[in-house]
Amino acid sequence: MKNTLLTLLTGIVSMGILDYLWLAKIAKDFYLENLKNHITVINNTLQVNLAAAFVVYIVGILSLYFFVVTKASSLLEAGLRGALLGFFMYAFYDFTNKATMHSFPWKVVFVDSIWGAFILGVVSLCMFFVYTKF
Repeated sequence: MKNTLLTLLTGIVSMGILDYLWLAKIAKDFYLENLKNHITVINNTLQVNLAAAFVVYIVGILSLYFFVVTKASSLLEAGLRGALLGFFMYAFYDFTNKATMHSFPWKVVFVDSIWGAFILGVVSLCMFFVYTKF
């Protein structure tokens, strides 16, 4: 049980750090510019629904734990499985947005889907390392 909680905590922390760096520093202007018709911005900062964001993180981390971390037999496999799951999850979300919102930008669909592969791949690596070492 201790190992599971430590693995899940590792996922939450690593995902939080990476997502913060991406959304608040690296790609902030990209999202603010391309999603301005779909988001709320105050003082040049995206306003996030924290309850919904919390659920997204929990669903993402639990998905990685059950479908990647506990199934992988190596760090490489965990990273690849996590990247695939991330791509599929983010692409499903982004293509749904594109299908239902006429002005949802194609470039956001592609950039965000690639980001999903990257972030969940890296988070899977972190989680698998903790899961197998502690």
